[in-house]
Amino acid sequence: MTDTDMLYMASLEKRNSELEVRISVLEDKHHNECGQIAHYSDENAKLKELLKEAVDDFQFLSEQYCEKNCACCPLDKEDFCEWKHQDEALALIGGAE
Repeated sequence: MTDTDMLYMASLEKRNSELEVRISVLEDKHHNECGQIAHYSDENAKLKELLKEAVDDFQFLSEQYCEKNCACCPLDKEDFCEWKHQDEALALIGGAE
């Protein structure tokens, strides 16, 4: 084996080591990102359930206790037994059931 061959082999080994380190870094990054996605997916499902419970509670309370339509009331002026943000909330929790 010539000196040139030895230098070429050494450069290949160095390049291989650099690539292995880079692959390891990317695999760690991928693992961390997958964990974050799973965490946020679980949190999103919990929040949807809480929002659904809030909408249901609000509907129950408004049906039971809402007798007047005051300026500070969060209910829709035309149909004051319906929360004016109810459609938006229900759209957000569409998959929570």
